[in-house]
Amino acid sequence: MILGERPRSGILDRPPFLVIEVLSPEDRANRVEERIDDYLRFGIPWIWVLDPLTGRGHVYHEGNRTPVTDGMYRTENPLIEMNFFELLD
Repeated sequence: MILGERPRSGILDRPPFLVIEVLSPEDRANRVEERIDDYLRFGIPWIWVLDPLTGRGHVYHEGNRTPVTDGMYRTENPLIEMNFFELLD
């Protein structure tokens, strides 16, 4: 999710507000962690990682990794909420 004006070239030259990473069965932990590290280095403030097979996930924000136990993924300022469990139904 990009806040403000979209880039004219189609290439992100500044970090988006939110990245949602939906894992696939082929994803490996080390590759996912590398992608997350890339997102963090680029300065993306919110990263949601969702595993549709297990229903588990994490939110990364300000260097913290927080497990999502109730299925609710959230950001702040602006507030964005998504109930992952409802998406699975």
